[in-house]
Amino acid sequence: MQGMKEISEAKLLEAVRTGDRSFAVFFYTPTCGTCKAAARMHEVVEALLSELPFYSCNVNFAPSLVAEWQIRSVPCTGLIRNGQPPELRYRMGDAGELYRYYQQQLNETN
Repeated sequence: MQGMKEISEAKLLEAVRTGDRSFAVFFYTPTCGTCKAAARMHEVVEALLSELPFYSCNVNFAPSLVAEWQIRSVPCTGLIRNGQPPELRYRMGDAGELYRYYQQQLNETN
């Protein structure tokens, strides 16, 4: 399993602005135990949805993004598409639920 690629606040905002490709982003902090479990679930989902790029963003280094997108807590995830900020999801559930969430989001894109 490759694992999510870390993305900086600046690169994430630039990727949203260019809007040429859909991708998933997982927001976390390194000291959050729930975030570590959610990251493992995201890695499973990433392996199943190989067509969708997955990124992770440490909110400690993304204060402007946290304020602009009103990220209330971590872990948090969303699908960025058409150059729009994601509808944020805070409930991770299990890997199956997360997989269905991304499948549904991708189907709405097409």
